[in-house]
Amino acid sequence: MTQLLFKQKLNTFLLEFEPRLENYFENKIEERKNDTEASQYVLKEIQRITLSGGKRLRPALVYFGYLLGEKQVEEELFSIGIALELFHAYLLIHDDIMDQAETRRGIPTIESIYKQKFQSLSNKDHLAVTGAILAGDYASMLAHEIISTIPLSPSIKTLLLNLFFAMQHEVVSGQIDDCLGVGIEDFDHISEENIVTMLKNKSGRYSIEKPLLIGATLAEVSPKKLNLLHQLGDDLGLLFQIVDDMIGIFGDEKKTGKPSNSDIFEGKRTLLMFYTYQCASENERLRMKQILGNRAASAKDVIWLKGFIQEKGIDTKLKTYTEDLEEKTQALLRDHFEPTNQGVPFLSHLATYLLKREQ
Repeated sequence: MTQLLFKQKLNTFLLEFEPRLENYFENKIEERKNDTEASQYVLKEIQRITLSGGKRLRPALVYFGYLLGEKQVEEELFSIGIALELFHAYLLIHDDIMDQAETRRGIPTIESIYKQKFQSLSNKDHLAVTGAILAGDYASMLAHEIISTIPLSPSIKTLLLNLFFAMQHEVVSGQIDDCLGVGIEDFDHISEENIVTMLKNKSGRYSIEKPLLIGATLAEVSPKKLNLLHQLGDDLGLLFQIVDDMIGIFGDEKKTGKPSNSDIFEGKRTLLMFYTYQCASENERLRMKQILGNRAASAKDVIWLKGFIQEKGIDTKLKTYTEDLEEKTQALLRDHFEPTNQGVPFLSHLATYLLKREQ
């Protein structure tokens, strides 16, 4: 029932937001109609990726975070939401390059599209990566263009920019750590704290915490409540990423739109794998190291690893971990926010949705 209520509230928001997002692309494509054919092609690829799906959590959190201040909704909120979706598209496009992914949300990535487009050329792979990098850069530029031109008072604009740039610093720092630091470190030298910090930075804070704080800050919510929302957003962001990592191993490919073994082949250093490694014998640890990050790992090896995780009860341990985060969120909302405020039920339903989501 809670998930249904969450989707109903989200859909109410989407009825307002989605047409604005579609109109943005139509207007931008018209505005850039005199650009070169290659440039227009990239813009339309960004449109394809951005409109291909996604839950629009980030713009929704800006919207419902703003409602916590009990102010009348302004059009600028939707513009900020569009900027965050474009920034999200930029990160997804570049993430697909780093992960060497061929699909996203069940459709070809931009790199895959360019490989098809240039299939007759000997350097098609290099051109495909180049095209995807440029598409990500273009999406990021569009996000910054919107943020920089939103009409706000100087003081509020400064607060918005501070949060927007803090979000970027965190997510890029987290992605660097994932790709070049903790994410490739030997499990013998990683702590739980290292992994949690990486997870919060690379996804949780830009997916949950910063969009929520942007909305609440624009509505001039009190500093005390902003601090509480920071903690709430941090917990929900971690909950979001842990469940995402679980889905990455045990999820239904038809629902997720990407191969369920991709995180294994990429060797992701997640809490799931960290806890599993801690429970393993020396021989089992050696086998895990031989499988994780090995794109040539056999189906038999992958099946063994998934079974080993369940045998050690790590999936159950993480389920309890995420349930505790969800309950912590509910307690914070109950103790510090009025239940009649329109933003509170959304956050409460969101916590339960994130805990139980399957894609």
